[in-house]
Amino acid sequence: MLIEECSKKGEIDSRDAINLGGLLRQQGRLKEAEKHYKNTLELIPECIQLRANAINLFIEARKLEEAENLNIAGLKLNPEDRTLLETFGRVSLGKQEYQKAKSTFEKLLKLDKHNINGFLGLGQAMDALGNWEEALEIFQEMKKLHPKDERGTTNQLLMLQRLGRHREAEVIYANLDPNQKASVQIKTALANLLMDKQDNETAERLLSNLCMEDPYNSSHWLNHAATLKALKHNNASCRVIKEGIKREPLNSDLKLALGQSLAEMGRHKAAISCVLEASNNFNSMNATYLTNIQFIGAGYNLIESIERKRIAREWEGKTQREGVGALWGDRIRSNMRKRPLRIGYLSADFTTHPVGRFIYPVLKNHNKNEVTVVGITCGPHEDILTHKIRMECDEWVNINYRTDLEAARILSDKQLDILVELGGYTAHNRLGVLVHKPAPLQFSYLGYYAPTYLKCIDGWIGDKELFGGLNSTDSESHKLLLVKGGYMSFFPEAMPKIAAIREVRQLQFGCFNHARKLTHECIELFCNVMRETHRETKLLLKSISFVEKVEQHRIKKMFAEAGLAEDKLITLPWVEGWDNHMKMYNEIDIALDPIPYGGATTTCEALIMGVPVLSLAGEGMVGRLSTSILINAGLSKWVAKDKIEYINKAKSICNNNHLSKEEREQVRYQLMSSSLGDPKRLARELEKIYDNEQRLRNS
Repeated sequence: MLIEECSKKGEIDSRDAINLGGLLRQQGRLKEAEKHYKNTLELIPECIQLRANAINLFIEARKLEEAENLNIAGLKLNPEDRTLLETFGRVSLGKQEYQKAKSTFEKLLKLDKHNINGFLGLGQAMDALGNWEEALEIFQEMKKLHPKDERGTTNQLLMLQRLGRHREAEVIYANLDPNQKASVQIKTALANLLMDKQDNETAERLLSNLCMEDPYNSSHWLNHAATLKALKHNNASCRVIKEGIKREPLNSDLKLALGQSLAEMGRHKAAISCVLEASNNFNSMNATYLTNIQFIGAGYNLIESIERKRIAREWEGKTQREGVGALWGDRIRSNMRKRPLRIGYLSADFTTHPVGRFIYPVLKNHNKNEVTVVGITCGPHEDILTHKIRMECDEWVNINYRTDLEAARILSDKQLDILVELGGYTAHNRLGVLVHKPAPLQFSYLGYYAPTYLKCIDGWIGDKELFGGLNSTDSESHKLLLVKGGYMSFFPEAMPKIAAIREVRQLQFGCFNHARKLTHECIELFCNVMRETHRETKLLLKSISFVEKVEQHRIKKMFAEAGLAEDKLITLPWVEGWDNHMKMYNEIDIALDPIPYGGATTTCEALIMGVPVLSLAGEGMVGRLSTSILINAGLSKWVAKDKIEYINKAKSICNNNHLSKEEREQVRYQLMSSSLGDPKRLARELEKIYDNEQRLRNS
């Protein structure tokens, strides 16, 4: 009351105003605190501490525009005040205006070359700008000047992790004393390092404790959830994210993570709702948000194509404005007539992953007199197939620890004629690199089931059947480059054994696709198949997510709600190793392709094991993956045009009973003797496309 009375009289003591503001914040009366700061600053605008406290309140409330306005007004009165420069830098970081933050903290350090918050803020701005080497130097200097402040060490470890210099980080950590190792910040840095090294089990235990020690740090919850997801415990991951949201209900990163988790659990409408809410109407969209919106929106037709195109183009425009233009034109290029075409393949999945398995035979069969193959990896994992793929490449580049602009410069120096990205909007994609146009021609191929819509993509490689269900927006977003005989090839190095049915058993349908593809529409179709076959049949499901019992229970409940008797459904456990996985196909007689998001890898696997695959020719590329495979394999008899025909074809196959071992081997022979079993054919067709598009560009 005294403050209000003084305010009315125009007389107020700055110490009282500061103390009251602090008391209101301490009591959680934030609205009153905001009003108090606004009123008192009109009377005593020159009080820097009061203004700084007000700015900090608005930063904490994420009201960054109001915080910035207060800051600017204060700097007009005191342009070199160190406290206000620090808060202005923090506001700029919060608004993702990293260049402005960098300039502000540089000015602060000119005024006070030992200012610890200046070092911290400048390092954070450099990190956000992707200048990791410079950020590392800043944090090293900070550590030297302020050796007792653990933030210097923490951020030094973080930058070394960003740069992939794990051994240096491990040496620094090993030399810390026990008290330092026990600090929350150091343990946080260690957890990040463990995750980057793919030691998810150790990281998960450490992060579980950090969530309890420091529960209001959203990064702990996000990283804990990420480690659980990496360990295939998606339901547990979802529970962790929800616990984090209880602490920080407005945190956009947690909402985005929840959307990802819900999508993995097949709750696609709830997932896209979370992602859209987290994206804040696309005003400050980054590549991670874009990836999730596109992947979920396209996979389950939850966002119209025209809207996905608009979102992608807005992000591309924003990214281009932050860049330096097309980089390939900045280089003096060698004479193409005297050398093979230089083709770069970019992927995060040059591993035992569907993309790795499908692209390996292509690389192995490229005519090295016609093309020079440059493998460009951007993924966090490597395995035995990575090394095989690398051996088939003439050159190998790792851009995993490079920013988009740095990576684009490196690829531009490679003088690629064509850059083929294999990931689209999938995990660890680097579409931001392509926006900077490191190659004169850039194509999308193989790893993603929809267009990227980006103008920097000059062509989309597929085939007639694959693109047969595209709507006008999707078909016009890129030039469609058609591969004769099918856009892919399946040629396992070792053929798994087809076993004879060991005993007389019931006919068994099966679906080995990820459980996230089992939408309500899909489950209803599968249940109708089971009902209409009018005989004792069972349905076998296998998914990598079934490592969790709770996930098996969730799927069983959905089928029960759709009317399928409990004894009709069998969920198979996840098994380690491709050979063990392939043996499981001996247990099914007919594979059911899911809708609307069909299979590709599982379709090829089933056919190679002699199992008929029923597919519905749906909408978009996502609905034609199996259709393309079956038609190009000469097995169009198993492609249905609608749900009724899908059910009727299932009934027809059932009437023929179990396929014998010989009949299954005939299905395999049909696949392997078709164009899909000929990787040399695919390599030549791709080379024709590359050559033709290069000639058209030069003509």
